[in-house]
Amino acid sequence: MKPSVFVSYSRREAPFVNDLVANIEKNGYVSWLDYRSLVPGKAWQQQILDGIHHADIFLLVVSKESIASKNVEREWREAITQQKRIILLLFEAVQLPTELKDKVWIDFRTSFNQSIKALFVALESPISQSSLPPEKGFKAPVIVWVSFFAALILSILSITTVWTLYLPYYLFPLPYRILKRDFDFAHVQGAIFILPFFTLWNLLVFIMNSQISEDILSLDAFSTFLIFIFFISIPTSILLLVLTRTPGMQRWGKPIATSSKFRNRYKPLAQDKKAVTYFLDHAPQDTKYALAIARILGKDSHRRVDSEDNANIVLVLISRFKKKSVLNPEEKVVYPILLQETHSIDARLQAIQWVDFRRGIRRMKQFSSLIGKPTMILKALGVLPSSQQTVLPTVIQGINYFLTFLSMVILGGVVFLSILDLSDIFSASYIGRLVATLIFLLVIDSVRRDIVHREGRIVRSTRTLLLSIFTMSLIVNIITSTSLRLHGISPANNYQALEYDVALSAGFSLTFSWSYYAAVSLTLLMILIYWRDLKRWIPFQQPQSSIYVYILRDYFARGLVILLISIGILLLP
Repeated sequence: MKPSVFVSYSRREAPFVNDLVANIEKNGYVSWLDYRSLVPGKAWQQQILDGIHHADIFLLVVSKESIASKNVEREWREAITQQKRIILLLFEAVQLPTELKDKVWIDFRTSFNQSIKALFVALESPISQSSLPPEKGFKAPVIVWVSFFAALILSILSITTVWTLYLPYYLFPLPYRILKRDFDFAHVQGAIFILPFFTLWNLLVFIMNSQISEDILSLDAFSTFLIFIFFISIPTSILLLVLTRTPGMQRWGKPIATSSKFRNRYKPLAQDKKAVTYFLDHAPQDTKYALAIARILGKDSHRRVDSEDNANIVLVLISRFKKKSVLNPEEKVVYPILLQETHSIDARLQAIQWVDFRRGIRRMKQFSSLIGKPTMILKALGVLPSSQQTVLPTVIQGINYFLTFLSMVILGGVVFLSILDLSDIFSASYIGRLVATLIFLLVIDSVRRDIVHREGRIVRSTRTLLLSIFTMSLIVNIITSTSLRLHGISPANNYQALEYDVALSAGFSLTFSWSYYAAVSLTLLMILIYWRDLKRWIPFQQPQSSIYVYILRDYFARGLVILLISIGILLLP
């Protein structure tokens, strides 16, 4: 029979540990890992002590954070007291306490696959080492260095899109952030994806003033340079998108630098189902989530009760509106269900694994089947208990990208067109346009923050969101048409005959107009497809009118979405 292991670590290295334990269990070893093994309804500390006591081997993941952690120190000192065989897994080189310097160690700083094989050998039989574990020096896997150099290329390319602000903000420091392991995965992925589009944008704007010849040599030197930048950005962006999602990079990063996903998928069997009574502990703003969850659970005969005293299980819906519960998860079976990224969550809830519904309640059927089996449900549907990741429902992420795109293009346009109009910088019309544009940017940013963080100040319903998008479309029309009219430009103009700066201004305005209508049409289509997710995400507010009027407004809003999509498609140049 293979030995059992207890894994001690810092939460900063949770992605590495999660993959480590997955490989250990795949090879037939039994492991104890806090957030996957702590059972709600029992005292945490006693469960940890029992886990160390029943384990044959104590694995300590060595990093700066784990060696500095008082909790980790208590665990390895308890292992020494119980005379457990201790194996050090070096994630980072760090100065070790005297008690640990003579322990067996395996270097995981380079090749994970080779190191995991060495670990299996060490688990099967004791080994002796003549050298002490390294306490200095920086090492990283090969894939980290490949990602670093790919990010370095994109960092340089992002300088050409400095007018967007967004792209260089995330991409220029990315090589350094990769080595520090703390880049924001979601935002960086978005920036990498859209970089080629904006290098193409640069190209289209700067060659709008001349007829594109089949002979590339006829283009001026700067346009040729932009073409080179565009073609370099495509393969490099694709490469880095793939690299940042590889297991090696996912193990390397801190939680913020990794994607959130269900690590241990499990398909419930019919005999796994067990009807329970449950209590939903949630904020009033999350009522729509609670109703949707209760409806699905009710189909499997689970009964919702109005008091936690009469419930077998308590479901705590965690969001920006609710970060703690009066119920003690060490005394009651509590499932923390994460609805959105938030901070300052109750430490008692952070001790156990979370069920992650930040992308939407897509796995409620599996959840319903396993709700009566705490140890099974956490291993099947649980995720790393970390709130340091940017995870949003698909429709919210789409709206976020759309509004971010709109903000950076308009802000970049202000800078770009201002450079072309320096001679007119002190005129009343110029200052008026600048002030109006800045106000528009503030409104866009307010709507974006409102929808992403569920603040409910501007976007108080789906209707106000649709009205906001429709209003933005009108303003965009006014901005682009005014910009063209001020230069005496109409679609019938021959841009070859225009002065260079005027042609560039026209090129920017027209390119922006085309791109905007394509983006808004895709966003509205996404809203229509993920309508229910959007409605649940927007904080619930008690309707002031009758339920029938509320339903009619709901259908009216859906019809408005279809109408806006149709208008957007018809207005495409």
